[in-house]
Amino acid sequence: MALFQESERAVSREEGLALAKELGCFLLESSAKTRENVEQCFEELALKQLNQESEISSPK
Repeated sequence: MALFQESERAVSREEGLALAKELGCFLLESSAKTRENVEQCFEELALKQLNQESEISSPK
């Protein structure tokens, strides 16, 4: 299911992928309008933050 019409996008998928690659981060499409993937976005962000903090504090 498409999140939204291509003409309604503020940023194209290609632009988003290029920026994510440039910044070294992941891309997760979401829609505030339909609320699709909004909760998943926050969950992924929280998990990545917890994993990063765990890696920093773990003795090597």
